[in-house]
Amino acid sequence: MGVGSFWSRTGLALLDQDLGTHTRPDTTTAGGGVREFEVLGDTAYGAGEARAALGEAGHTAIIKPAPLRPAVPDGFTIDDFTIDTEAGTVTCPQRAHPASDRQTHRAGRRRRAGPRCRGVRRRGCTAEQSGEQPQRAVHRQGGLVVVRDGWRRLLPVRGTVGSMTDVRYRTAEVDGLPVFYREAGPPGAPTLLLLHGFPSASHMFRELISLLADRFHLIAPDLPGFGLSAVTERATFERLTDVIEGLTGRLGLARFALYVFDYGAPVGFRLALRHPERITAIISQNGNAYEEGLSDGWDPIRSYWRDPSPANREAVRFMLAPQTTVWQYTEGVADLSRVSPDGYGLDNAYLARPGVDEVQLDLLLDYASNVACYPAFHEYFRTNRPPLLAIWGRNDPFFLPAGAEAFRRDLPEADVRFLDTGHFALETHAGDIAEAIRRFLT
Repeated sequence: MGVGSFWSRTGLALLDQDLGTHTRPDTTTAGGGVREFEVLGDTAYGAGEARAALGEAGHTAIIKPAPLRPAVPDGFTIDDFTIDTEAGTVTCPQRAHPASDRQTHRAGRRRRAGPRCRGVRRRGCTAEQSGEQPQRAVHRQGGLVVVRDGWRRLLPVRGTVGSMTDVRYRTAEVDGLPVFYREAGPPGAPTLLLLHGFPSASHMFRELISLLADRFHLIAPDLPGFGLSAVTERATFERLTDVIEGLTGRLGLARFALYVFDYGAPVGFRLALRHPERITAIISQNGNAYEEGLSDGWDPIRSYWRDPSPANREAVRFMLAPQTTVWQYTEGVADLSRVSPDGYGLDNAYLARPGVDEVQLDLLLDYASNVACYPAFHEYFRTNRPPLLAIWGRNDPFFLPAGAEAFRRDLPEADVRFLDTGHFALETHAGDIAEAIRRFLT
């Protein structure tokens, strides 16, 4: 028996355990008979025609997770519903009704409750189970059962057929400088500009993009000297802002919200000073604008600001060391198994590019200019009153919780939240941050 993998995006491709080569499901044996395979599938193949076809062909389907069981006694599983995407309907075991626009993202849809659904709080199809706990389901093929506030819910699984996030990887020339950026989501949707920090790049938003691309138009550039963008000769935060301003103009971004993290914060706030009319809202994830937000971890860098001598420049070079990058990702994280090594591994590879180390040392020196801009940032907050969500890892070794709380001094209505994690909060809490953004920007 062979063993193979079934991938929702590309169709069925089987890895022959014996031959070590890729074959198709109609592969025959030397004697002309059809070989039998164990087919490993993702959630998209846990129900429906694909699973039935594999069974009829004599293959053993091993699906992750296993086919769903009723969440409550006498309840329904996803196999009990017939989904007609053309008609926009879901046939409930009780009766047929149009699919919810909340689930299909199509306007104008309505739903009607079946006899067992009446009198039950609901947002999708629900079924009252003999007066006991209701079951709530989102009508998508493939899903997970979770419990929330006493309700069991089927949630759609990302990565099923037709629901893969379509991310485009592009490069635009701005002032003669190639700038790499990621783009996802409908161009007509509200735009969110994602600005990364040190020593990372736009890849830090990879999971957040997949969680928000159904509702927002997302642009995530690599700052000059970071990631795949070219190295700039003038490494200052004013120069980084010039380039990002040019990119937004090149892409025709007239109005957008900002997501700012670490170095991305002074770049985003400088951009807001230049064009306050363009900024619809700000999400600060460990993106500082107050001196009380700077920890003692900045002391060696403060010495470099006061005296930019060659000795003090060398004294902060440890910030570029591979082990320092790993420490920035892991410090303050309770469960290190949740931190993917891909992030800091890629950052260290980008830091090793020729000339990047000197650019980074220049930016560490110029960070003092951001602190000097703090009063101007505060005035912008007070004058323009942008809606602001500060969602920070409370264990960040560089930017303290006091920096997040200080936003309320200039923006009393700021939404300030803390997560039990470190500097790179997206590595461990992307789902929490995405949900907070959805609620904040809706």
